[in-house]
Amino acid sequence: MRFRSLVTAVLFLTLIAAAALAQKGEQTNLNQNQPTLKISHAKTDTLWVEFKQSGKQLVADLMLFNDQAIAGGQIPLRFGNGKAPLVVDSVVYDSKRAGKFDVTNIGADTASQTLRLGFIADISGRRPPLEAGRGKIMTIYFTLKADKPQEVVVDTVTLAGGYSFLFADQAAQTIPVAFKTGKFKTK
Repeated sequence: MRFRSLVTAVLFLTLIAAAALAQKGEQTNLNQNQPTLKISHAKTDTLWVEFKQSGKQLVADLMLFNDQAIAGGQIPLRFGNGKAPLVVDSVVYDSKRAGKFDVTNIGADTASQTLRLGFIADISGRRPPLEAGRGKIMTIYFTLKADKPQEVVVDTVTLAGGYSFLFADQAAQTIPVAFKTGKFKTK
């Protein structure tokens, strides 16, 4: 009687194992018909400075390469060490690339020689963001206050209140962006 129970139990377990293996062999790949998400990591979005000088006037164009739409950004810049003979006259957003911005912010602190630049491409939902592309987004006009040649350095900085360099997309997600420090030797 015990032997018969043992044989029945072994036979029952064998049937269960065989049924389980048969089902496992019939499974299809559930991901087979779904499209594969392809992420193209092209070049990093990059912001850099191009300088021109005419007499005591120094012009710094902020150039941007972006391969995706940008909905907003903040660009804090330091253009001296607090003692450089340099003063910001004005900042003008480029009408071709940045002319669609709904809101722009320009704040200059001459004592600390910093600029607080910001933009939001769209608040209302009716305007498109800054499209992917390459070109000038703004121009900074400086006046030199010294007659001898100077090295001018423009770089990003984190300002009070955590105002740091960043760009965001339409979903308010941060876009990785690089900044190339601008250096120029005046005449």
